[in-house]
Amino acid sequence: MKTQFYEVVFEGHYKAVYGLLEGYLMGLGSDLPYYFSEKSGIRSETMTEIVLEWISLRGKLHHVIMEKTFYETFAEAVAARKDSRFVDTKFIRSAQLIKDATFTFEAETYGRKYGTEIKSILNNLQEGLELHDYNPVEKDTDDGKGIELYAPEHDYVYKATGRISGELPGLISFRKEMDDHPLIEVEYIELIFS
Repeated sequence: MKTQFYEVVFEGHYKAVYGLLEGYLMGLGSDLPYYFSEKSGIRSETMTEIVLEWISLRGKLHHVIMEKTFYETFAEAVAARKDSRFVDTKFIRSAQLIKDATFTFEAETYGRKYGTEIKSILNNLQEGLELHDYNPVEKDTDDGKGIELYAPEHDYVYKATGRISGELPGLISFRKEMDDHPLIEVEYIELIFS
């Protein structure tokens, strides 16, 4: 069964939110996964949120992706702490169940070696991920033989666009793998909510 995740928006300083989540997990003796959106390549803030945060000079808003069971037990524990002014449900601004996640990519190279590398990455999708709208164009001609790199003709061209979707932990790590390749441009992961 597919693991479900929430996008939870916390208000507060990064170190305080991070410490709170880590402390909770240490208390549980557990290692449940969670991801800060800005560090994981996930689109999180809308323009409205950015403007409101700037105008109000409030503490930062942090979008955190949390496994469903982690979020639910955490929210219950926070709600039970009515005596604390530092840990309160008011610091949890929102929580939305994630239905799906996806990101798009674009690649272009004029070297066979790099074309092979990119195709290898795309042919080795992690389990739980799917490739959609894949449009590769590969040209191998003698017309550009011997022409320099910035010439209008090349003897080899590989271009591709597409979209990857699937389970979040795998999607986050696969996006990073693609982003680490210098000839692949990736967009932020878009979350689709239930």
